Amino acid sequence: MGMFFGSVTFPGQAPDLARITAAVTERSGLALAVEESGADIKGGLHDMHARLAFACAPREQLELYSYRPGAVKAFSESVLVDVPFPTARFLQGMNELEGAQTVYLRASLGLEPTLLAFTLLALEALGGRLAHPFPEDLRRQYGAPVTVADLEERHRQLGKQARLAAAVVLLLLPVLIPLWCLGFCLFLVMLPWYIGKACQLYRRCTEDRGNSA
Repeated sequence: MGMFFGSVTFPGQAPDLARITAAVTERSGLALAVEESGADIKGGLHDMHARLAFACAPREQLELYSYRPGAVKAFSESVLVDVPFPTARFLQGMNELEGAQTVYLRASLGLEPTLLAFTLLALEALGGRLAHPFPEDLRRQYGAPVTVADLEERHRQLGKQARLAAAVVLLLLPVLIPLWCLGFCLFLVMLPWYIGKACQLYRRCTEDRGNSA
């Protein structure tokens, strides 16, 4: 199953976990179950790391975390120093602005979106800037607290949609399987070309590093 990634950037240090969970609880009207990670998970990279869920739906978890200032850059410089491709600059947390801190959110794409929406809006209300604009229709939908009954109904509706989507996929399998096989065969035909281009790129990067040394 796929994952959703979101981020909210704060000028200066981000709010701590207690402030964030209090803001989510106030906006949603629902109690939260919070599982804060220990030092074995946080290590030297994370400033904050926790899993959130509504107490009435503990299986629907949202991962919330932030990095210590400069920790990702120091990690990449010490561990990825010999990597020939510019991989390090694409690491999450690598390009945070100096003097700012970003809170990241990660959740399964199957997560009912109420918790995610209230968390994003709570972080914004605490002074953060969303990486992507929050649609106005969703702002209206999640602009007021919900009840346990409301959340249960949303879960039922999501379950119906998932079952309908599964039925459609089953109906389309006789068409999708031949198309997948055709795509795989085309990939095998093109594989030598992909390998050749990758080798050329590797040699070019190696030569550039040698010239700049």
